[in-house]
Amino acid sequence: MNGSRYNGVCPASDEPGLRIGYNEGLATFCTKDSGFAAGSDARECQEICPIEMQQEVLHGYVAGLDAAVPGLDSHISRLTTEVAQAESRLGDLGARVQSLQSLRSAAKREGNEASVEFYDQQLSPLNAQRFSVESDLRSSEGALAASLQRRRAIGGWALKWRASLL
Repeated sequence: MNGSRYNGVCPASDEPGLRIGYNEGLATFCTKDSGFAAGSDARECQEICPIEMQQEVLHGYVAGLDAAVPGLDSHISRLTTEVAQAESRLGDLGARVQSLQSLRSAAKREGNEASVEFYDQQLSPLNAQRFSVESDLRSSEGALAASLQRRRAIGGWALKWRASLL
Protein backbone atom coordinates (compact mmCIF):
# COMPACT_ATOMS: atom_id res chain seq x y z
CA MET A 1 0.00 0.00 0.00
CA ASN A 2 1.60 3.19 -1.02
CA GLY A 3 -0.96 5.87 -1.93
CA SER A 4 -0.72 7.61 -5.27
CA ARG A 5 0.62 11.09 -5.87
CA TYR A 6 -0.36 13.62 -8.48
CA ASN A 7 1.35 12.49 -11.67
CA GLY A 8 0.79 15.51 -13.93
CA VAL A 9 -1.63 13.81 -16.33
CA CYS A 10 -4.45 16.29 -15.68
CA PRO A 11 -4.00 20.03 -16.16
CA ALA A 12 -2.20 21.61 -13.19
CA SER A 13 -5.15 23.98 -12.69
CA ASP A 14 -7.30 20.96 -11.76
CA GLU A 15 -4.82 19.67 -9.18
CA PRO A 16 -6.36 21.28 -6.04
CA GLY A 17 -9.82 19.90 -6.81
CA LEU A 18 -8.41 16.53 -7.71
CA ARG A 19 -6.46 16.39 -4.45
CA ILE A 20 -9.56 17.21 -2.44
CA GLY A 21 -11.56 14.49 -4.22
CA TYR A 22 -8.70 12.03 -3.96
CA ASN A 23 -8.31 12.63 -0.21
CA GLU A 24 -12.06 12.30 0.32
CA GLY A 25 -11.98 9.03 -1.62
CA LEU A 26 -9.12 7.74 0.53
CA ALA A 27 -11.01 8.62 3.69
CA THR A 28 -14.00 6.64 2.41
CA PHE A 29 -12.07 3.70 0.98
CA CYS A 30 -9.20 3.27 3.42
CA THR A 31 -11.19 1.94 6.36
CA LYS A 32 -11.30 -1.28 8.33
CA ASP A 33 -14.82 -1.92 6.97
CA SER A 34 -13.65 -1.48 3.39
CA GLY A 35 -10.74 -3.84 4.02
CA PHE A 36 -13.07 -6.40 5.59
CA ALA A 37 -15.44 -6.19 2.60
CA ALA A 38 -12.59 -6.79 0.15
CA GLY A 39 -11.25 -9.70 2.19
CA SER A 40 -14.61 -11.37 2.76
CA ASP A 41 -15.30 -11.13 -1.00
CA ALA A 42 -11.90 -12.84 -1.52
CA ARG A 43 -10.60 -9.92 -3.56
CA GLU A 44 -6.93 -9.10 -3.75
CA CYS A 45 -5.78 -6.14 -1.65
CA GLN A 46 -5.44 -3.05 -3.86
CA GLU A 47 -2.54 -1.39 -2.01
CA ILE A 48 -3.70 2.17 -2.67
CA CYS A 49 -4.01 3.50 0.86
CA PRO A 50 -1.32 5.77 2.31
CA ILE A 51 0.97 4.39 5.00
CA GLU A 52 -0.84 6.16 7.83
CA MET A 53 -4.07 4.33 6.91
CA GLN A 54 -2.59 0.92 6.07
CA GLN A 55 -2.84 -0.85 9.40
CA GLU A 56 -6.54 -0.19 9.85
CA VAL A 57 -7.35 -1.39 6.32
CA LEU A 58 -5.12 -4.44 6.63
CA HIS A 59 -6.64 -5.49 9.96
CA GLY A 60 -10.05 -5.43 8.30
CA TYR A 61 -8.74 -7.13 5.17
CA VAL A 62 -7.12 -10.04 7.02
CA ALA A 63 -10.24 -10.49 9.16
CA GLY A 64 -12.32 -10.52 5.97
CA LEU A 65 -10.08 -13.16 4.40
CA ASP A 66 -10.43 -15.25 7.55
CA ALA A 67 -14.21 -14.87 7.33
CA ALA A 68 -14.22 -15.95 3.66
CA VAL A 69 -12.35 -19.22 4.26
CA PRO A 70 -15.10 -21.34 5.90
CA GLY A 71 -17.60 -20.57 3.13
CA LEU A 72 -15.05 -21.31 0.43
CA ASP A 73 -13.97 -24.52 2.18
CA SER A 74 -17.61 -25.60 2.36
CA HIS A 75 -18.03 -24.84 -1.35
CA ILE A 76 -14.89 -26.87 -2.14
CA SER A 77 -16.23 -29.78 -0.08
CA ARG A 78 -19.57 -29.67 -1.92
CA LEU A 79 -17.83 -29.58 -5.32
CA THR A 80 -15.56 -32.47 -4.30
CA THR A 81 -18.67 -34.50 -3.45
CA GLU A 82 -20.29 -33.54 -6.77
CA VAL A 83 -17.19 -34.69 -8.68
CA ALA A 84 -17.08 -38.01 -6.80
CA GLN A 85 -20.80 -38.61 -7.39
CA ALA A 86 -20.50 -37.79 -11.09
CA GLU A 87 -17.49 -40.10 -11.44
CA SER A 88 -19.42 -42.90 -9.73
CA ARG A 89 -22.48 -42.32 -11.91
CA LEU A 90 -20.27 -42.26 -15.00
CA GLY A 91 -18.70 -45.57 -13.97
CA ASP A 92 -22.12 -47.14 -13.47
CA LEU A 93 -23.36 -45.89 -16.84
CA GLY A 94 -20.16 -47.06 -18.52
CA ALA A 95 -20.59 -50.56 -17.10
CA ARG A 96 -24.23 -50.70 -18.24
CA VAL A 97 -23.30 -49.47 -21.71
CA GLN A 98 -20.48 -51.99 -21.99
CA SER A 99 -22.77 -54.83 -20.91
CA LEU A 100 -25.45 -53.86 -23.45
CA GLN A 101 -22.85 -53.44 -26.19
CA SER A 102 -21.58 -56.98 -25.49
CA LEU A 103 -25.14 -58.33 -25.68
CA ARG A 104 -25.75 -56.34 -28.88
CA SER A 105 -22.56 -57.72 -30.45
CA ALA A 106 -23.57 -61.28 -29.57
CA ALA A 107 -27.05 -60.71 -31.06
CA LYS A 108 -25.49 -59.28 -34.22
CA ARG A 109 -23.15 -62.27 -34.57
CA GLU A 110 -26.19 -64.54 -34.25
CA GLY A 111 -28.05 -62.49 -36.87
CA ASN A 112 -30.83 -61.61 -34.41
CA GLU A 113 -31.80 -58.18 -35.78
CA ALA A 114 -34.74 -57.77 -33.39
CA SER A 115 -32.38 -58.08 -30.41
CA VAL A 116 -29.85 -55.74 -32.04
CA GLU A 117 -32.60 -53.14 -32.44
CA PHE A 118 -33.73 -53.68 -28.84
CA TYR A 119 -30.18 -53.13 -27.51
CA ASP A 120 -29.77 -50.06 -29.72
CA GLN A 121 -32.93 -48.62 -28.15
CA GLN A 122 -31.53 -49.36 -24.70
CA LEU A 123 -28.12 -47.86 -25.51
CA SER A 124 -29.35 -44.59 -26.95
CA PRO A 125 -30.69 -43.02 -23.72
CA LEU A 126 -27.77 -44.43 -21.72
CA ASN A 127 -25.30 -42.75 -24.07
CA ALA A 128 -27.25 -39.49 -23.75
CA GLN A 129 -27.16 -39.81 -19.95
CA ARG A 130 -23.44 -40.54 -20.08
CA PHE A 131 -22.86 -37.44 -22.21
CA SER A 132 -24.86 -35.34 -19.72
CA VAL A 133 -22.97 -36.72 -16.72
CA GLU A 134 -19.63 -36.15 -18.49
CA SER A 135 -20.64 -32.54 -19.10
CA ASP A 136 -21.67 -32.08 -15.46
CA LEU A 137 -18.42 -33.69 -14.35
CA ARG A 138 -16.31 -31.32 -16.48
CA SER A 139 -18.25 -28.36 -15.13
CA SER A 140 -17.82 -29.46 -11.51
CA GLU A 141 -14.13 -30.19 -12.04
CA GLY A 142 -13.63 -26.71 -13.53
CA ALA A 143 -15.45 -25.05 -10.64
CA LEU A 144 -13.46 -27.12 -8.15
CA ALA A 145 -10.14 -26.20 -9.78
CA ALA A 146 -11.07 -22.50 -9.73
CA SER A 147 -12.18 -22.70 -6.09
CA LEU A 148 -8.98 -24.49 -5.05
CA GLN A 149 -6.93 -21.85 -6.86
CA ARG A 150 -8.91 -19.10 -5.09
CA ARG A 151 -8.36 -20.84 -1.74
CA ARG A 152 -4.60 -20.98 -2.33
CA ALA A 153 -4.62 -17.30 -3.30
CA ILE A 154 -6.49 -16.37 -0.13
CA GLY A 155 -3.98 -18.33 1.93
CA GLY A 156 -1.10 -16.50 0.26
CA TRP A 157 -2.71 -13.09 0.67
CA ALA A 158 -3.45 -13.78 4.33
CA LEU A 159 0.17 -14.81 4.99
CA LYS A 160 1.52 -11.78 3.18
CA TRP A 161 -0.67 -9.20 4.88
CA ARG A 162 -0.68 -10.86 8.30
CA ALA A 163 3.13 -10.70 8.24
CA SER A 164 3.00 -6.98 7.46
CA LEU A 165 0.83 -6.43 10.57
CA LEU A 166 3.50 -7.77 12.92
